[in-house]
Amino acid sequence: MIEAPVRSDTPDQTTAALERIVRDRIDESIAVKQALHQQSALCTQIAEHLIAAYRNGKKAIWFGNGGSAADAQHIVAEFVGRFYLERPLCRHSRST
Repeated sequence: MIEAPVRSDTPDQTTAALERIVRDRIDESIAVKQALHQQSALCTQIAEHLIAAYRNGKKAIWFGNGGSAADAQHIVAEFVGRFYLERPLCRHSRST
């Protein structure tokens, strides 16, 4: 949740409060990435399963409701993207 800087009497206090909020959000992001790093073996297994499924003519359907629907659409867009190579994958996302 994004919180507004605490109102204060001086611009310096407002700047310091805002900087604390920014640092807290960055720290939270770092903590999430460190936790994900600890799960790299699991992420690799999931990637291997997806690759095997696509090679065997299967497909992945990503879905969600609300914010999760946006996440589903985002990951489908990542598969569709052609940054390094063309990906002839069947991609679907469903949302409400």
